[in-house]
Amino acid sequence: MVGFLRWVVFTLGLAVFVHLAAVFFFPTVVMSQIMRAVEADAGTNAASYPEPVTPARVGLVQPSPDFLYVACSYSLSINPVRVTAPVAEGYWSLGLYDGDTTNFFSLNGEQAGAEEVEIIVTGPASKVSGVPQSAVIEAPTFSGLVLIRFVVPNAEALDAVDRLRRQVRCEPFDRTGT
Repeated sequence: MVGFLRWVVFTLGLAVFVHLAAVFFFPTVVMSQIMRAVEADAGTNAASYPEPVTPARVGLVQPSPDFLYVACSYSLSINPVRVTAPVAEGYWSLGLYDGDTTNFFSLNGEQAGAEEVEIIVTGPASKVSGVPQSAVIEAPTFSGLVLIRFVVPNAEALDAVDRLRRQVRCEPFDRTGT
């Protein structure tokens, strides 16, 4: 009976350890793989314009063929990052994700209320001058991902939406505000 009890305690301990390891490390591993893929396409602090989703081509996690995406893997270790994006008619969204896949900022076209959005993403406790503070978003980690989605209402609109999304810029922001 003591042997069986030891086996049960060991098995439960191992199960708890594996569960906690998965909960704490899986998001970081997933995000680092996504960020590496974006960086391989465009580099760090630069916009990547993935090809439209087809059954043969699925690059982002749970992509939709009804959207065109722009992704930017950012590093805030040296400078903040400036993201400028035109706001499309119909559905449009901008999401900021930290290094653990947590969405810490979201904005959709209706909330934006403008034809273009400009935000400055800063690292934890970083200060930026020369821009309205309403445009400054403080990230909880120094690396992460910007993901912008543009809806493609029909096949005829694909080229126009693609031209619009290619206007998105993701670039280092000079701390002096220039």
